[in-house]
Amino acid sequence: DLKAYIESDPELSRMIKEAESADESTLPFTSKGEATRVLIKKVGITKLQEVQSQVQNGTASKDEVLQVLNEKLTDEEMLALQVIAYKEIYKK
Repeated sequence: DLKAYIESDPELSRMIKEAESADESTLPFTSKGEATRVLIKKVGITKLQEVQSQVQNGTASKDEVLQVLNEKLTDEEMLALQVIAYKEIYKK
């Protein structure tokens, strides 16, 4: 389901491929707990809840979510999130 959606979307598929080949030793964080702390610190709990609500209601697109994250996180932090998502989705 989720894997098929990701693999059918060129941008998400590209992000997963980046995560697959990333050198984890260079990432600013590697665990879900660390990722959560960074997201809360940089994006804010209120904004995260707002985005979550919009996604659940179908009023936010993938591009809008990525825009919020790209505005607040560094490229390295985004790659770290991609690696964590890759591991979760593909159970690596």
